[in-house]
Amino acid sequence: QDPAAEFKQRAGQLAQQRLGGVDTNRAEQDGALAILDGMVCQGLSVRGDVSVDALNTQLASLVTQDPPLGESYQVLALAPPRLYALVANLGLAGPSAVRLYAREVSDAPAKKPEDAPCRLVAQIDQFTQPDFFDESLELVPASAAPAADAVDAVFVTVSGRTDELHTGAFMAWRFHQGKLEMLWASDLLQNSSYEAAPGGFQVTFCADPDEQHPRVCHRM
Repeated sequence: QDPAAEFKQRAGQLAQQRLGGVDTNRAEQDGALAILDGMVCQGLSVRGDVSVDALNTQLASLVTQDPPLGESYQVLALAPPRLYALVANLGLAGPSAVRLYAREVSDAPAKKPEDAPCRLVAQIDQFTQPDFFDESLELVPASAAPAADAVDAVFVTVSGRTDELHTGAFMAWRFHQGKLEMLWASDLLQNSSYEAAPGGFQVTFCADPDEQHPRVCHRM
């Protein structure tokens, strides 16, 4: 079966199951995301510069819902030319996931599997991170320092924020020496907004909500 058609079928089933209150099956989700891995790595395994825009145009064709209703697939350059991320939202209520890919920039042919032009090096989802809120996912790069033999990148995942109170969860991550670690995580924050700037990542939220009147915030 055509990989794109197979992915659309699998993603649609996962999204419908989530909307129906059925727990996501890990094998089914991993199978769907593995198809995306192949498509993304094909786009990253090129000589010279990677065209993220062209890759995202291709991924946009995988969206089946019209209007999209929370479905999206986007690649971001975290520490180009070596480290890239895929943010996958399969539907309005999830599931969602982040996939990190390391790209080999040498023109020499790969001699070992770990030297392949592109490989999956880390993932974030509800199965690998039990506290991860996998709905309406966004990723915000915070800093990156590509070096000759290593990559150090920090980014923030933002989940939720689709209700009228913009209730969201924030988690900061670092990819360092080939491993992913979580630096910080918030609770679900009401009336939340965020801003990424050269000096850091700022979150604004309601620190003192009114329990009887959720729309009232006594202190931001």
